[in-house]
Amino acid sequence: ETAVKLSNMNQRVSRFRDKMENEIEVRRVDDDTRVKMIKDAIAHLDRLIQTESRKRQASFEDIREEVKKSADNMYLTIKEEIDTMAANFRKSLAEMGDTLNNVETNLQNQIAIHNDAFAALRKEALKSLNDLETGIATENAERKRCMTSSTRKSQRASPASPLPSRRRRSPARGPSAPPRQRPSQTRSSSRSASTSSSRTSPRRSAPSRRRSTARRQSARRQRTR
Repeated sequence: ETAVKLSNMNQRVSRFRDKMENEIEVRRVDDDTRVKMIKDAIAHLDRLIQTESRKRQASFEDIREEVKKSADNMYLTIKEEIDTMAANFRKSLAEMGDTLNNVETNLQNQIAIHNDAFAALRKEALKSLNDLETGIATENAERKRCMTSSTRKSQRASPASPLPSRRRRSPARGPSAPPRQRPSQTRSSSRSASTSSSRTSPRRSAPSRRRSTARRQSARRQRTR
């Protein structure tokens, strides 16, 4: 838009200059014709003077002075017209230059405002990305903590500790007692593993969902950029 405005202004200035130059050329041609006519008139008057000089030698000087005065007056009037036209042309050019300067300053101000807005948007986007990265890092840390706590709980709930007490009772019952107790131990371990997995499964699914949403949001922001 700025380039189109500047080109339009330049076209207007060029048209105005061409118009003024054409007018000046027309005036110059008219002035040349007038000067030619004046010269022709002077020549005609000179011829008349020469013819009349023979008759009126006394009035020759007066007629010549009058002709000179009329020629000087015509020259001065033509010069004044040309000077006024040149002054008007210069004034119009100065006004056009001022308008162009004002347009350029306005465009520069608008460009600066847009640059500031883009910088602010970029800053906000970077801040949001940093916040998102910190949130992902905190979620990962919480997930790791949950995993470690769940593993610790599963280790605590494992049937490794009650074995010595059952082995102490084994001599009273006989040699077939320990193998009977092992299936119960496996069942308790499977139950503890299932409970730990059921407890940790929603905790694992929630961060994964959050990660997927965060990745989608980051992809959308990159596309908008």
